Amino acid sequence: MGDLDRVLQADAPDTVSSFLQRMGRSDRRAGSAANMTFFCESGDALLQAIALIELAEQGCVEPFRVEPRCWPVLGQCWR
Repeated sequence: MGDLDRVLQADAPDTVSSFLQRMGRSDRRAGSAANMTFFCESGDALLQAIALIELAEQGCVEPFRVEPRCWPVLGQCWR
């Protein structure tokens, strides 16, 4: 994906890591800042967006699970 000025997000992602990954797409050029706008259709989605931002600011990110064999990556190497 190329350089983006802003990410527009419908509702809110499910996890802090997804939020950070999507927001980071707009922060790739030197001197730029991450820029993301949420469009929430419900009060629950708005609360989730606020919670994601708060958790990200506190550095709370879900733990990830390391797979002993990552077959999708191996498959991409053989293309």
